[in-house]
Amino acid sequence: MSEYKIFFSEPHIVVSDDYFHSQITIVKRKRIGEILLAADLVSPAQIDVALQDQQYNQLHLGEILALRGWIKQETADFFACQWSEKVTATGKLPLGYYFKEAALLNDRQIDTILAGKRFIGLNLGRSQF
Repeated sequence: MSEYKIFFSEPHIVVSDDYFHSQITIVKRKRIGEILLAADLVSPAQIDVALQDQQYNQLHLGEILALRGWIKQETADFFACQWSEKVTATGKLPLGYYFKEAALLNDRQIDTILAGKRFIGLNLGRSQF
C-alpha cells in the first residue's frame, strides 16, 4: 500500500493525484434511456420519439415511455431511481427480485420460470433466480 501525502497550505490544499482514485470507486450514472436500450426494453426509435415529446412538456423520459405504453411506469421508476444503487450494492439478490421490482415479471411468472428451470436444469442468467 502506497503512502499518500496531503499538504495543507494557504489558500489551497494539495492532494496527490492518485489519492481519490484509489480510495473511492466512482460509478458513472447512466441515463434512463441508455439503461432501457441496453436492457432491450425499448428501441432507439422509441427513445427518439420520447425525446421529441419531451420538448413539448415537462415530463421525464420514463414517464413519456410509460404514457405511450412502451414500458410500465413501475419499470421506468425502478430504472430511474433504484437501478444504479442495485448494480453497485455489495449484497446481490436473486435475479427474480430485480425482475419483480422492475415490474417485468410477477410472482406467478417467476414461479413458472422456477418450475421450468428445475425441470430442465437450467439457470436464468448467472444468478440464482
